[in-house]
Amino acid sequence: MWIRAGSPAPWRSQATNRTKIPSDAHRSSPLLLPLLRLLSDVLINAVRYGGMKTAKTNTNTRRIIFIYICFAVCFLLIAGRVVQVNTAMAGKLTAYRERQSLRRIDLHARRGAILDTNGEILAMDVPCQSIYAMPGEIGNKERVAGMLSQVLSGVDKETLLKDLKKDTPFIWVKRHADDADASAVKSLELKGIGFLDATRRVYPQDSLAANIIGFQGLDTGIEGLEATYEKHLRGQDGVVYLKKDAIGRNVPNSESKRVNFKNGNDLVLTIDRAIQYTAEKELADSVAEHNAEGGAVIVMDPHTGRILAMASNPTFNPSNYKDFPKSSYRNNALSYVYEPGSIMKSVIAAAAMESGQFKEHSPTVFCPGSLRIDGFNITESHNDAYGTIDLAKCMEKSSNICFAKIGMAIGPEIIKEYLKKFGFGIRYDIGLNGSEPGLLPAEANWVRNSTIATVSYGHGISVTPLQMAVAYSALVNGGWLMRPLLVQRVVAPDRSVVKENKPARVRRVISQETSDVLRRMMASVVANGTGKKAQIPGYAVGGKTGTAKVAVGGSYRAERRYIASFAGFAPADDPKFVVVTVLLNPKPYYYAGLTAAPLFQRVMMQTLLYKKIPPSSTTALSWAGENRTDVTP
Repeated sequence: MWIRAGSPAPWRSQATNRTKIPSDAHRSSPLLLPLLRLLSDVLINAVRYGGMKTAKTNTNTRRIIFIYICFAVCFLLIAGRVVQVNTAMAGKLTAYRERQSLRRIDLHARRGAILDTNGEILAMDVPCQSIYAMPGEIGNKERVAGMLSQVLSGVDKETLLKDLKKDTPFIWVKRHADDADASAVKSLELKGIGFLDATRRVYPQDSLAANIIGFQGLDTGIEGLEATYEKHLRGQDGVVYLKKDAIGRNVPNSESKRVNFKNGNDLVLTIDRAIQYTAEKELADSVAEHNAEGGAVIVMDPHTGRILAMASNPTFNPSNYKDFPKSSYRNNALSYVYEPGSIMKSVIAAAAMESGQFKEHSPTVFCPGSLRIDGFNITESHNDAYGTIDLAKCMEKSSNICFAKIGMAIGPEIIKEYLKKFGFGIRYDIGLNGSEPGLLPAEANWVRNSTIATVSYGHGISVTPLQMAVAYSALVNGGWLMRPLLVQRVVAPDRSVVKENKPARVRRVISQETSDVLRRMMASVVANGTGKKAQIPGYAVGGKTGTAKVAVGGSYRAERRYIASFAGFAPADDPKFVVVTVLLNPKPYYYAGLTAAPLFQRVMMQTLLYKKIPPSSTTALSWAGENRTDVTP
């Protein structure tokens, strides 16, 4: 190709007319525009030298082209990385920068309190401090571990030393430390040991209602209401971020972000602290007096189903629950399943009257000293022969043979119907774990007369104290089965009601007339029968004793073990309270009339006086079958 003299060379023209870079190319990065311009120059020169038509092509030209191409590739890689850093990784790098320049401070929420029906505090949070260590700042770790273990209860030197030697920037020394522990550690002035504000759970009433309240672990509830109402009790922690300078100091008025904490909700129970105390004290005294293995007491308002007291023995102290056996955490009032014995006779009497086949004084039943059914001998507790007696006398004497015959007369279908109506065989949900449904005979066993007979006097069937309290409430409140209540309401920090549990009738079980007759018959049991030790001076009292053998290995003969119980109410003419008492294997005297009835008497009498229930009138005492004129306790 010939080039005219004076005309510009083609490659010179290309060099002077550089590729035009868009004016907004610099927006993605300030470094991107110079790189693109440099890259365009490299490509233009590469084309210029690669496209020259000269007679002489030497090796140097090819080397120059290769070098230009290498530079171009390198600049492309750098440009791509710049784009990636400024776009795809921008959020991550910004967050990292913020973390480096901000200090996070946790705002701890208060766990909700647990209160009795009168607002008395049973469980609450109080401020405390948690102690931590930064192992990297501690020189003589063994010395520090030894000093801390000496002043902190529950901190083992070897365990702490092992943790201090771990390759970690942070470890807990003791969480939720009390004031004494925190002060003791602060006085040591140890480098690498710090403190964080926190809260810890305290139980101002010590062991009172422990089997109801349960306890909290480090962060969550483990037993009782602390566990089942965890989502209501626990709050939501907050956080605040403050800016810090180059040496880690907080910058004043530099709050950049805040998430406010939300305190937990309070629980208001139906439990009355004073009645709960009475029930627990009297139960503990009775267990000790009769060498029993434990027991339970329930005090209930029969008209509302509210549980005013629920005592269980053995018990524990939630403040130091680890010092007690796990078996003591159990709430016998709702989880202990036992054969009730003669207190079941009141339920069978109600079924018999509702069936229309029996009334208070007719027909009569012949009760010899023993009765053989399906190869089994049924006897009376004292081997007495009562002769021909009516239903009222059957209750007063607590005759096994009488109720066995009554049960067979009304038949299995009526018995099964009323057992279910009274709430046996179902699990009551009162907000606590561990509630048991009891045990009814298998359907196939109801064809046997022996099953019908034994269930009629409280054997071959298993119940819980809570079920019996609910059933007796229905027997004496006019015939209504009430839903048992333990938690009245859940209250938010602003005192608004989050949830409220109101008294509720489940169903009518028996008529008002039958309920009135049963109250009179059970008052006669206390006045003239097996429940005399349940009498309270000045008050008409009704109830029923129950003494049942405990089957061991499927046999009642293997070992002499008994359950003594009493279910009663007062005043008999206008019941305000139902009390159920249970003692597990009392010794040496095991009859309920000698053990469970006196326990009932002490709990009921103190409850009546505390609630200022006026004594019964002479008319009421006479109605109850008592030939007494005393009207003062």
